[in-house]
Amino acid sequence: MKKLDEWGEWKDAEWKQLDSMVTDNMFGSPVSRLDLKRDIPYNIMRVVWSYLVKLHTQKKKARICGDGRPLRPGTKCLQKTYAACASMTGIRLLLVIVAYDNRVMMATDAINAYAQSGPLERTTYLVVDDANREWYYERNKILLSPGSLIELNSSIQGHPYAGGNWQEKVNLVLSSMNWSSLKHEPCLYQKDMGDAPDQLMCRQVDDMLFTVKTEEEYHDFNREISKEIWMKPKTNLLLPTMV
Repeated sequence: MKKLDEWGEWKDAEWKQLDSMVTDNMFGSPVSRLDLKRDIPYNIMRVVWSYLVKLHTQKKKARICGDGRPLRPGTKCLQKTYAACASMTGIRLLLVIVAYDNRVMMATDAINAYAQSGPLERTTYLVVDDANREWYYERNKILLSPGSLIELNSSIQGHPYAGGNWQEKVNLVLSSMNWSSLKHEPCLYQKDMGDAPDQLMCRQVDDMLFTVKTEEEYHDFNREISKEIWMKPKTNLLLPTMV
């Protein structure tokens, strides 16, 4: 990839991702493996970078992940855990309600959702790669030696428990806002508004799709949830006639 003409754009995308991880307090202090205490359980994970080009904007995006299989597994993963995903039936049901009840549909999503899901139960270190070392030197003027480790303060995509941690975090926040998930479709949520029509939402991991009567209800939700989770509201508005 470094031989591509657009490598500079990909490098900028990597550094933007690492800067956002700092904003989310993802990284702790760098350490050497020699400094780790062998009698304390911990996980060590390698870095995996995910790259994509967004279809509509052609914007390049890089995401730092863990490889999902700790080199020194201090955590025994007894079962695989995932963040719940909406079914097509649930999404279609929401669209039908929008059209039938003359609602508007708007979306919002959590930024670096897994990084916002709170501390890991077991200490986890990430092996810094070349991109991390170059970025760290530029930002801190400290050159990390190859093979250095950096402690993770929160879940990172690729960690065996990252999906489950985010699921617990987002459901706790939504529950505190009086949203309840439906038993038959846990990614569909409902909020009782008393005499006014209920608010409905479909959540696909970190993306949330709302059906409300007014735009103001949507903006009220974003203001409230942003007190606990860093969100990025979408400006697009879907009207019933578009469904």
